Amino acid sequence: MYYAYYSDVKHKEGPAAEFHYRGNNIAYIMACDEGLSMHAVSVPIEKFPDFKRDPEGKLMQELEAMTEIAPRLPNVHRQSPVLAGSIPCYMRIPYGYGWVLVGDVGMAMDPWSGQGIDQASTHVVSLTNYMGDFLSGERDWKTSMQAYHKDRNKVSMKAYR
Repeated sequence: MYYAYYSDVKHKEGPAAEFHYRGNNIAYIMACDEGLSMHAVSVPIEKFPDFKRDPEGKLMQELEAMTEIAPRLPNVHRQSPVLAGSIPCYMRIPYGYGWVLVGDVGMAMDPWSGQGIDQASTHVVSLTNYMGDFLSGERDWKTSMQAYHKDRNKVSMKAYR
């Protein structure tokens, strides 16, 4: 993800963040404090070398390619350098004796997809089923948690990858 903070941004109506898609590229506009807004783009990994060579130009090029953003760009003023960010992804074994992990603490994904809260709530629903099996005596702890682990990966692996 490449991003910068801008002033004088005209937002779409409503207090929500904006998400704009073009193929496998996504652009975000998010209001921040002190009258600034973050403009960000996430692009496929094969575009990273071009972005590293010209982050300012490539960020603006991606924003200008978004038809709903482009008309608003002439009036904005960049207030920060163009920054790059990446979140390392990981998957952990989500249980041990007497403890269980759900959501980001057990499996962190780059937030570009916006699926983190959905994944976390899905993990909790899955966990309650297997925890119920353990608490009712239907399964022992290890068997219940192995089933939860398998179910978590089945549900989340596509978004993770």
